[in-house]
Parts: sequence; structure tokens; C-alpha cells
Amino acid sequence: MKPFRGIRLFFYNLSAAGPALILTTVLHAGMSFFHPSLASLKNGLPRYLPPFLFGSLPPIAAVVCLTLLVRLIALPGVAFLSDRSASPLGKRRIFLLTAVPVFMTTAVLLFLAPTPELFALNFILLIVLAGIFAMAEAAYTVPYATLLPELGENEGVRHFMGTSQALFSVTGALMGILLLPFLQEAFQNQGPAGSLQLAALVSALIGALLSLGAPLSVRGYSAGSPARSTGSLGDTLRTVFETRSAKGYVVLVGTVWFALSVFFFSIPVIGSDLMLVDEYSTRVAVICFLVAAVAASPGIWWLAKKRGRRLPLTAAVGLLAVALTVLALTGISPNPAGLRWNCVTSVTETASGRMVFGTWRGVSVFHDGEWSSITEKDDLIDDRVTRVVGIPEGIWFGTLGGASFYDGEDWTHYSKASGLIDNRVLSIIPRGEGVWFLTPKGVSHFENATFSQFIPEPDAAGRETAPLTSLVLGELGDLWVGSDNGLFRFSESGWTKYDSENGLPDATVTSLAIAPNHDVLAGTYGGLARFSPSSRSWTTLTEEDGLPSNIVLSIQTENDQIFICTEKGVYVTDGHGNERVLTAADGLAHDRVRDVHTASNGTIWFATENGVSAFANGLWTTYQYPLPRIWGLLGFILLGFALAALVVLSPLIIADLADAVGPENRAMATAFREMARTGGAVAGGVVTATFFSVFSQSLPDPVGVRLLLALGAAAAGLAVIGVACSPCARSHPASGKKER
Repeated sequence: MKPFRGIRLFFYNLSAAGPALILTTVLHAGMSFFHPSLASLKNGLPRYLPPFLFGSLPPIAAVVCLTLLVRLIALPGVAFLSDRSASPLGKRRIFLLTAVPVFMTTAVLLFLAPTPELFALNFILLIVLAGIFAMAEAAYTVPYATLLPELGENEGVRHFMGTSQALFSVTGALMGILLLPFLQEAFQNQGPAGSLQLAALVSALIGALLSLGAPLSVRGYSAGSPARSTGSLGDTLRTVFETRSAKGYVVLVGTVWFALSVFFFSIPVIGSDLMLVDEYSTRVAVICFLVAAVAASPGIWWLAKKRGRRLPLTAAVGLLAVALTVLALTGISPNPAGLRWNCVTSVTETASGRMVFGTWRGVSVFHDGEWSSITEKDDLIDDRVTRVVGIPEGIWFGTLGGASFYDGEDWTHYSKASGLIDNRVLSIIPRGEGVWFLTPKGVSHFENATFSQFIPEPDAAGRETAPLTSLVLGELGDLWVGSDNGLFRFSESGWTKYDSENGLPDATVTSLAIAPNHDVLAGTYGGLARFSPSSRSWTTLTEEDGLPSNIVLSIQTENDQIFICTEKGVYVTDGHGNERVLTAADGLAHDRVRDVHTASNGTIWFATENGVSAFANGLWTTYQYPLPRIWGLLGFILLGFALAALVVLSPLIIADLADAVGPENRAMATAFREMARTGGAVAGGVVTATFFSVFSQSLPDPVGVRLLLALGAAAAGLAVIGVACSPCARSHPASGKKER
């Protein structure tokens, strides 16, 4: 077989980015589905599982564990069949060609969930798709890794291939982190739910195209693979495991991935107490992690080539232990005095002059320069706060788990069990003796201890109303309800619908408000629409008229001023020709503002997606949750260095192991590495879930996660000993001799 070089070698190595990109897309988009943002929930982004299904273990972590178990079972089966394949396409190539379309298709289907209320059906669908996804990923990974010792005719080529694949793999993961938000921005006119699905589709397609590089580039090479293996699956497994290198390698890889798994599974469990508490800081940390891995890979390659593999491998596992220790000691802390989270959803003022801010991690209260918090531990019905409304009698809290009212002494909660049409309360409007609650499914009105429901009627075709997004009460007592597919008005004559065909610039209504002259203001994805009850006519305000963006996030009317908050800043007008635009360049914490409130002392408060800004006496003051500490980021950088060494050296050690067990069992040797990695990850996930299920009530989260990360560091320390004792990390190139 002629040397595997040139453009074919490049595309074979490049294809390592494909699975990494698809996996990152699945995890990134999956987190959005399991823990969706406020804007996504308003626009109907489905949620697969109820949050209580797995207790303290987040659903995403549970599904990942189940997926890993399926992968663990599939790996030896794929290797067994690959070593025995008689396909004219080659023993490895046939699996690569089959896996890529299945891999991509299931990645896309994972985001097309049925109705969120059908929890059992959602769970079954998700597990089936995740299982198929795991099997397809195993069918790609095993033959791909096995081709390295078969195509690399000498140690130098193997070094180059292993390092190139490591670089492309990490780059693929980095692409996933950066590409998905960019694509969502490009498809933003489809709404948060549609934009995420389209972004995931495009990202998965790009990953699939990159993955095709391997089966296409090895055409004519893999057909010459060694003769088929014989014997049963059990005999083959015993043959591989009896090799001295395999035993040490299984222990080494298993403990390393146990340590990594403990860390990664800990993040979503105690996310509210991590310094990585918002999307921006999390993205910064992950990018530091991946960039460090890319930067370190060439150095690891040089060190392994000059000094052998034992030194860089031992250093990598040692760095892993140090990184976990650093993160345990410095990356996590109890919530400091200040905002609970940087993405602030709402702001109001109490009768006593306290400023109250709703966030995705509870409520923050600011008074006389001091901060305090209100969370579920203080009897708030849910920490995911969507709306706060202050009235003389107390304060209302709208959350994704229902509504709470606090009168200064006692709490009262409202949920579906009480009579709400849905637990996801997006807006609250106290009026007279009653209270109006907006949910995605409809409007609930509570008065005289009785709930009544208002649901926009289906259209002429019988289609149900799209998820509701906003609510306002007109001056004539009529009810205005915004949705993903139009604006509804309920009056004595019944329901009337407005959309892009009869007044609105766009059918997606994001927010509603009443202007000082009693006009109805509707924010859409096409600009601001203004309805005059007296003339029954619509006018619009768009970018051409001075709006910083046509995508309106919220509208607030304060005294005689109207604040139109868009994704690129706030448009302020008093209706008399006095207009201006406020952006981050002027002093806002972020261009995307969710709420505005003018306090009794004249200070204007802006709730943004990156903190709170206050404007008073011509000066701006910003309050934010602190970004990750530099030592916490150092921990992620050290993790990146460790990952680089592990990813660069693993293919080379697999090649040694494949040579040791003989050409007829090479795929099974590769599967052994993947089984050890998957088994360690599953064990780490199970330990993490069990730990938090047992101790979550008795140990504060920061203390619990420190203990868990210490356990991971101890496991990595044991792996260092494994490196020193295992022949799989020997310091000299493989001789190709068969070990028994």
C-alpha cells in the first residue's frame, strides 16, 4: 500500500473536526432546550423533561449519562464487526460511510421535540434519538481511530497524524462554541426557537460534511486491511485485555475521564454558585480552555517526539489534578453581595424605596448601598424569575414555576394547582382587586379567590394560538395579548387578531405597553407598531425612523417618556420630538435592555443582559455579577493543557496497543480505549449525581463541589501513578512487536 500522504492525509485529519463540531452543537443546543433563556421560553422553545424528574441531577446530565451507557455497549460490537468485515469498501470505510448520515440526522432530530407537556413521550423520544446518536458516534470513532496505525507507516507519520487530529478536533469544538451563536444571529427573524433549530441544522450539516473527509480520503487504502479476525466477542475481549499495555491503559484512561467527568457534571448541578454564572463568562472560560488546548498541542507533539511519551503524559495528568484543585479552591465561591446573575429580567421599586431585580438565579434587592437576595431558600416559588412588580401592599414575583406574593411577612404562592393556566408566568398586572397573569398558554385572572381563563381563539384554519409573549390592559378595559403569531385584542365583541396583513410590521410580538396618550404600543421583530383607539389606525416606527434596531425586546412608559428597548440599544422619546438613543457606548451595561424603571428619587434603572445600569444626575453606575476570577480561568487553561496532551498522545498509544494485540484485533484495541473513557465518564456522572442527591440538603453547594473536585483530583493523582507503572506510556517508540 502506497504511503498515505498529501491532500488525502489532510482531509483525513481534518475530518476529526466533524464529530467534535456535531457533539458541541448537540451539547450547546441541548443546554438551550433543557435550560432555555427567558426569550426562548416566551417563544415556545420546547422543554423535553420536567425539572423534577431526576431530582437534583439536571435532565441534561441524566441524558448524557444514559447516552454514554449506550455508547459503552455499542463500542465492542462495532469493533467486533469491523475486524470481521468482508466489505469491498474496506473494513473501516463501510462503517464511516454508514455512520456519517445517521450521526448528522439524529443530531438534527434531537432538537425537534413534540409538545412540551407530553413528558413521557418526550423522554422516550429523547432517549431513542440519543441512543441512535451514541451508536452512530461509536460506529464512526472506532474505525477512524483504528485507521491511524493502519495508515501511519512509521512513527513520524503517526505523530503527525495524531497531533493534526488533536488540533482539528479541538478546533471543531471551538467552532461549535462560536458558530452556533453566529448562526442564531443570522436566523434571528425565525424567533429564538426557530433560529436555534436552524442554527443546529446548519452546524450539524457542516460537521457531517467535515466528517465525510475520512471515508472519502481513505478510498483505495482501507480495502487492503489485514485479514479478518476469528473467534467470539468474548475471546477477542480477553485477547486484548491480556495484553499488558491494555490493562494499564484502561486504568489510566478510566481514572482520567472519571476526574474530568466529575468536574463537567458538577457545573450544571451547582451552576448558580459557580463564578461562571452567566453565558458570557462561561463562553470566556470555555474558549480559554479550548484555545489553551490548541496552543499546547504542537509543544506536546515536540516533547513526545524528543523525550518519549511518559513525560508529557505524566505532566498532563498532573496538570489535570492541579487544575481541579485550583478550580475547587478559587473558581467557586458563595454568591457575593450583589446581583444574583448578570442577565436581569425585570426591575421594580417597593413602597419602602427598595429596588428589586429579577434574574434567572433569584432576586436581588438594593437599598441604601447594600445588596441582599431572595431565593427558593427564602420561600420564593422558583429562582427563575421573569417579572417583579411592586405595589403598596407588597411585591409580586413571576417565575417559571408559578407566581409568588410577599407582603413583608408572609408568602402566598400561585401555580397550576391553584388555578393558573400554566406555571410559566411571564407577566403580572395587578389591577383593582384582581391580578392578571400571562403564561405562554393563556391569561389567568384572579379575583375574589377565583381564577378565570382567557385564551385567544384558534384561527380560521383551526390552528391553536402560538405561545403568548406579552400582555397589557387597555384604558377601555380591553385585553391586549401578544404572541409569536400576531396580536390579540379581547373586548366585549370577543377576540380580534392583528398581524402583518392588517397593521403590524411583523407577526412576532415581543412586548406591549400603553402610551401616555392611551395608544397601544406593540414591539415586534419588524419594529414598533402604534395603535390609536380613537382613529383605529396603525402607524409604525422602524430603523428608517431612528430605531437602533427593528427587533424590539421590551417597551416601558415612564412618566411622559417611552423607552423602546431593542437588541442594539434603547430608543427614548417623549412624544414631542425629543428623541435619543442609549447604547453601551453611552453607559449601559449592555445594548440589550429587558426592563426600565424610574425610581421615586429620579434614578432611571435599566435591567440588561449583562447587569444593571443606573442613571442619575448625569452619571452612570453599573452593577454586575463578577466575572470569573483570574485563578478560576487559570484552572481552565491548565485543563486545556492537560486535554492537549491527552488528545495528542492517545492515538499514538492506541496505535502501540493495536500493534501489540495484532492486526486482526486492531479495532477492538481502539474500542478498549473508548470503553475505558466512556466507563470513566459514566462513573463520574453517577458519583456526581449520587453525591448531590444524598448531600444536597446537608452540604452547601460550594462545599459539596469542592469535595467532588477534590475527589476528581485524587483520581487524577492515581492516574499519574498508573502512567509511571504502565508500559502503555513507555518512553520509546513502539517496536511493533506483539506483547502477550
